[in-house]
Amino acid sequence: MELPRVSPSDQQDLAASPLEELCPGLTFQWLFNKRAFAFYAQHSSVHLVDIWFNKCVEIIQAWPENQPIFTLNDFSGKDCMTTPYNQQKNRELSKLVPPMGGFSAVVVRHSFSMQLSRLFVRILPSSHHVHLTFHRDEGLLWLKKQLDLHAQQPT
Repeated sequence: MELPRVSPSDQQDLAASPLEELCPGLTFQWLFNKRAFAFYAQHSSVHLVDIWFNKCVEIIQAWPENQPIFTLNDFSGKDCMTTPYNQQKNRELSKLVPPMGGFSAVVVRHSFSMQLSRLFVRILPSSHHVHLTFHRDEGLLWLKKQLDLHAQQPT
């Protein structure tokens, strides 16, 4: 499996942990000094989706209730696709988001159907804000901006 390339300077800028392989085709990483986390998927098998879902549940259950969740989901791998199963798991996961909500940058492959999805996601009202993009760097920049804006808000 080809892991995402992160240069030493990027690692420092992201304050990122080393990549952890959760299963073949899925890696996990903490970002911004454990204030956010990222998944990088190469395919969308049921096994991979289950591992991803279980890790998300584990993190959500341990996350402070007074803090929004910040995540990057990179599903731009060549064998990633939307399936009824991963849509079901996404719906289940959305019910578990803490009261403070969250921010998710979702990276997908560039295609006509994903362009339509990107437009649709932008008009959905939610306490969980989703930014659909075709580039990981753009997703990381958006996520960092959300973290910085949240940090500036009075508690």
